[in-house]
Amino acid sequence: MAPHAEAIAPRLALGDCHTCVLQEHGAVRCVGATRARAAATPTTREVIARLARARSIEGLAPLRSIAAAGAHTCGITATGAVQCWDMLETGAASTPTTIAGVEDATQLAVGATFRCALTSRRDRPVLCWGSNDHGQLGRATRTQTAESAAPPLGLGDVTTIAAGIAHACATRRDGAVLCWGNNDHGQLGLRDAAIVTTPTRIEGLPSARGVAAGSNQSCAISADYSARCWGEEYVGDPHHQLSRPRDRPSEFVDLQGRVFARSVATARFATCVLTPEYSTACASSDASRSLPDYTAIEPEARTDARDVVQVGLSDAHGCRLRRDGRVECVGANDCGQLGSPSYAEMHSARFVRLELSDTRADPTTPPAR
Repeated sequence: MAPHAEAIAPRLALGDCHTCVLQEHGAVRCVGATRARAAATPTTREVIARLARARSIEGLAPLRSIAAAGAHTCGITATGAVQCWDMLETGAASTPTTIAGVEDATQLAVGATFRCALTSRRDRPVLCWGSNDHGQLGRATRTQTAESAAPPLGLGDVTTIAAGIAHACATRRDGAVLCWGNNDHGQLGLRDAAIVTTPTRIEGLPSARGVAAGSNQSCAISADYSARCWGEEYVGDPHHQLSRPRDRPSEFVDLQGRVFARSVATARFATCVLTPEYSTACASSDASRSLPDYTAIEPEARTDARDVVQVGLSDAHGCRLRRDGRVECVGANDCGQLGSPSYAEMHSARFVRLELSDTRADPTTPPAR
């Protein structure tokens, strides 16, 4: 049996082209921009240096946890309210919006164009809002958008939630895992269904204590702390995943064998497990496309490497949060999402320290005379 590890509120949130960190006093600082900027604007040394400079998100109440996907980031306030904002092409953030009707939130799941919150209310344990073109709000419909937060149908006694691009999953107190939304890559763990508009139980999984989702794949942490994953480019076993039916959950292994997990982060081409000993084990289905690949994310072989408390992945970069508050990132930096102002690190194969202080000068500001 793997040793127990206490829960730690998420303080690291990665979107497609940005990284946000929740600081100890409840404020949030971010680097990067929206992916639309990288596609529309030529990348220069000046642009990278400007976008890599950490800036505070103004207008937020003190937060206790954060989550992100795409250009979106949301956080839970000390009172249980939820505030969300978008990263803009300039690297600035939109004015944070408080989500009406969401109270007593305890956990967030942020998808590409929709969001869900787990609450402490028995009558409405999960609330979702946003796009619903793939049934990802769980309301038995496929209406395009729903601005108001409402519960997915038939979803009660929930303990954890997670969201991918257009699908979501949840665990119940009895250990069942239920998923809904887009299933075109087997990310719901269900066969013969392209879209599922209500929460549906995944059969054949052992009792689960947690769930994770990213891009078009999903993972569950079992009661014995083993992890099982399924969906597009599932990377539990980089040697055999191509021959495995992707809608069947399979146990996560790294290159050394079976791994215990206290949490899982997954994104396209890569999956990382944080062990109860606060070290990481990662695997990649295609190291040439995976940013980062498993060799870069794994901590150095030192006794002081076992101090990682959270790992975050996007499709193009990954970061780890250490116990002392240091954040180190690897992968793509075309939006400044690694926090590195170096043009030479448009893609970094090594971890770089994300500087969250105000000590770095703004490269767009002329020096004082």
